[in-house]
Amino acid sequence: MALRAPPDELFNWLERSAVRHVVLRDGHRLGKHTELQDIDLLVEDEAIARLKNQFLGRRSGLKVDCYGVKGLHGSDYHGFPHLPQRMGEKILRDRRRVNGVWLPTPIDELNALLYHVVYHKNLQSGFDAFDPHLSVPGSYNDRIDELQRECGISLCPTHETFHHYLSNVGLAVSEPRLLAYLEHDFRHGRKSLFHATLQNSHPGELNLFVIRNIAQKFGKTQEFLEFLADKYLIITVKPINWWTRITKSTHMRGGKWRRGGRPRLAVVVFDPEPCASTSEQRAIHPFVFNQHQFIKVQWREWFSRNTPARSKDNPIHSTDNEAEALSHLWLFFTEPECAVIVNELHSFRSRVQK
Repeated sequence: MALRAPPDELFNWLERSAVRHVVLRDGHRLGKHTELQDIDLLVEDEAIARLKNQFLGRRSGLKVDCYGVKGLHGSDYHGFPHLPQRMGEKILRDRRRVNGVWLPTPIDELNALLYHVVYHKNLQSGFDAFDPHLSVPGSYNDRIDELQRECGISLCPTHETFHHYLSNVGLAVSEPRLLAYLEHDFRHGRKSLFHATLQNSHPGELNLFVIRNIAQKFGKTQEFLEFLADKYLIITVKPINWWTRITKSTHMRGGKWRRGGRPRLAVVVFDPEPCASTSEQRAIHPFVFNQHQFIKVQWREWFSRNTPARSKDNPIHSTDNEAEALSHLWLFFTEPECAVIVNELHSFRSRVQK
């Protein structure tokens, strides 16, 4: 929930109203309001309605993002509490007063900041997924370094290291949350290699194929469905109506459908035994983790040999990996259909694990 308020007025009201709250990030700089562009505030959920009544709708003041510990009353972050509930509860319980401002303890602030950097702002943070030498200094670096020194912790500045640390203290992202973050990033044109790697840690791999206009034009749609069924377990097949082809497919493949036409059929598949792509393949296609996906090249060659289509016409396309597939589902499937697909994915995974 976002609102605007003059900082002094906001904090005076919070104190008078006895609302438990914490400034999550950059609270140590609140003495210099001009240095801050916005405030991230964690508050007890019961106070959200009163906050709305007092400040929502104002046009002046500092931008304030308000998050409830449980994410209630519109204070959620993409359908979930901004931070894991256990973390939020601890932050409010152990908060400390510094220069008139309620702040998290150093370890709580560090944990919350790392969670924010790794899962909420993965690409924007400037940290590399795996190589500290490729990390670009950003707005979070100095504060993370300060907090690590204060807490006696030393972490290699990569998303991988931060994630392992959060996992060890029981604060790693859950899969449902990660899926929400993946879809949000996709809608904003962001594609995180580290998030894709996290989603790739599960047994098997879900993927999304689309069979294109050119395949239907030359009567080869059924053959491609048979190819897919021979290689994968089919979760669902859905024809793509003309309106979806026009409006939604622009968000897939960069909107480039000229050589082969737009999608006509969406096919969600599961590979129970993916084969890791080679280092050579990853050098060219870093987001393709399963080399079985490269079977498309053979299918395209078959299509070229068996139809009058041009060699450059591409009859079938797929997402690179499971994370990308899941973040694309909303293009072609309704929310209930997506829920069924995710349930089927978990069912297939459980069989692989057994």
